[in-house]
Amino acid sequence: MYEDICRLLVDNGARLIYTTNRSVGSALSVLKGRYPALYCEVSTNEKIAYELAFTASITAKRTACILSTEGLYEALDPVMSSAYTGVTGGFIVLCIQETEEEITPVGLFSKLPLIVAEGPAELARSIEFGYYLSEKYEIPVLIQATPLMDEGRGTSFKIKKFAIRNSQFAIR
Repeated sequence: MYEDICRLLVDNGARLIYTTNRSVGSALSVLKGRYPALYCEVSTNEKIAYELAFTASITAKRTACILSTEGLYEALDPVMSSAYTGVTGGFIVLCIQETEEEITPVGLFSKLPLIVAEGPAELARSIEFGYYLSEKYEIPVLIQATPLMDEGRGTSFKIKKFAIRNSQFAIR
């Protein structure tokens, strides 16, 4: 499941991915060999992972932060201010729902768009649409994913081509 999610993020243009989950980190290290432009890191805690990903997205890089639902609540301090700070590159916060706890209250409370995806097809569309929203409105996007990956049929995602942009450090 984690390999499919990580591949989906990388195929959508994520070049910097931060997480706190060691299983996600090992899936990312496998992808690192096939995608030399990919940088991934398993951070010490959720706040550090979120802040590193947020900082990278300010430099116009497509970035992702993969957390659990509880992990998003642990990183609530930087999440709350990121709507006002904004981003230049696309930034997706992918929360994998492993318990009954949801992140839907955080969307309204933090003024960030929230997309709930159930299953691999919805997750593929959500990530693509999330990066579109994030880049157009220069704001992070929260995605709650339920781990309902289709074990029997596998997953097949069709990804549109995108252009890799250079980092921008110009003052606005």
